[in-house]
Amino acid sequence: MKKNNSQLHNGFSLVELIVIMSLFAIMASVATFDFQRYQENIERVNLSTDIALAFRQMQVYGISSSNRTVGGSSFDQDNDAVDNLVNQNLIQDTSVYGVELDIDAQSLVLFQEIGDNANRYDEGIDIVVDRLVINGQNEVMHICAATEGALAQVKLDASCSFLPGSGEEITQGVFTALFRRPFPDGMFHFSSEPTLTVSSAVIVVGVPGRPANELNYIYLDAVGLIQGVNANTVITS
Repeated sequence: MKKNNSQLHNGFSLVELIVIMSLFAIMASVATFDFQRYQENIERVNLSTDIALAFRQMQVYGISSSNRTVGGSSFDQDNDAVDNLVNQNLIQDTSVYGVELDIDAQSLVLFQEIGDNANRYDEGIDIVVDRLVINGQNEVMHICAATEGALAQVKLDASCSFLPGSGEEITQGVFTALFRRPFPDGMFHFSSEPTLTVSSAVIVVGVPGRPANELNYIYLDAVGLIQGVNANTVITS
């Protein structure tokens, strides 16, 4: 008697079903983990880029903006007045712009300094150009600040690397960078270390607890260099 084919294939056995469901669960968890890490990486790159651009923007404003009373409703057509303004001491014809990075509040303020506020942003006097608030898992973890003659670097665990007495790891307080014409160099100030003379600094951005090669870094120095750098540039053994 010929058997019916439908009786030979009754579907999955219980063991087969458990194995298949387990495989789906594993693949789903891997995909979810990879997506979360991918999203975290994208957020970290975007955050470090935004911070670097904030400092660069204020540097450009500082070296290109003037405090002259010129223009307004119309351009000055008086040639003698224009010649007089052009022949003034341009070193004194300055307008100071800066960035205040608050590590505790995870926020940045881009501002024009108005009242000569002793290396800091004064909310009641200065003009706010923009504000940035850091959200999400990624944050400014700390800043490696090197003194004159030293280079700011980080170790494999993302902590700061200095020769003894040549720098500080800043984990709290406010970091302020000021820029003014005619040169692109910056003046740096830390509220937690007000007497520290800084020649270079590395802002460490990422999720706390990650290894150094999974973080982003923004390098600044006193002669005007501002750029995002990769881990191989700043990590030392």
